[in-house]
Amino acid sequence: MVMDACGNAYVTQFFPPAIVRVRTDGTVEPFIVLPVGQTIVAANFGTGVGGWGKTHLFLSDLDDGMLEYDVGVYGKWEPHLPR
Repeated sequence: MVMDACGNAYVTQFFPPAIVRVRTDGTVEPFIVLPVGQTIVAANFGTGVGGWGKTHLFLSDLDDGMLEYDVGVYGKWEPHLPR
């Protein structure tokens, strides 16, 4: 699970494979529908450094490596990230 700057959470779902967004009002919605058999083991927003776009959600797949989706909003700022 990872948060964006607006307070929405992006949560990995295994069956069916997807990333769902949980909005601040508690609404749960499908956000990224993935092909059957894809297993996402980690998700995080880019840092904005070294080609890792700040508005991009990077997903680590168990078999296919890294997937990238432009979410259109920054990830939640964390103290170890550059401003």
